[in-house]
Amino acid sequence: MRCVFIHSKHCPKCEIFRFGSLITPKGIITDNIPERSPYEIIKQVCELVTIPLTEVDVSDEYELSNTPKLVKGVLRRGVIATNINKFWLGEVLSRGSIELPGFLILSNITKNRYVSVEIVTEAKSSEAIVISKWSAAKQCLRAMARTAIEERLIVTGMNPTPDLVEYLLQRLFPVDEEGEPNVWKWVRGFLHLRHVRVKR
Repeated sequence: MRCVFIHSKHCPKCEIFRFGSLITPKGIITDNIPERSPYEIIKQVCELVTIPLTEVDVSDEYELSNTPKLVKGVLRRGVIATNINKFWLGEVLSRGSIELPGFLILSNITKNRYVSVEIVTEAKSSEAIVISKWSAAKQCLRAMARTAIEERLIVTGMNPTPDLVEYLLQRLFPVDEEGEPNVWKWVRGFLHLRHVRVKR
């Protein structure tokens, strides 16, 4: 399993997810808890259980090459500027467009998952932003856990039925926790999953 955080530096929701706050012309929208952002929590879990995590910024454009153009019978050189990441995402997801921020979970064993991270930026109070942010972090962690469970079951020769996946998710991971996600409980869930033995 590999994870890719997809964002844009021009996306306010992405900034809240990445940094826990958003700088606006009227000031800083923050949750008043600057220790860790949702993305930092997910990143810490990934580092502790050795799940590769990378970032992709879809707002940057790259000059690919000087391409010849025929203009009124004269051959001239032109520059193609494009975003390689957008082509790659299009091939992986087979979609015309995606919602940002996004969290892509790639797997060679089971299906790929794209999580459209839910962040509320129209909140009237900082409390609403806190709720939406922690919910967004858990949303990504749950999707990672489901993928890891499916991979583990397939490797052990079992069919990852939705009921079985949900049962293991509920038993091994802190899916019912309130407030800020507990990094150590999520790490423990992934480690326990790796050591699950299947007996028939």
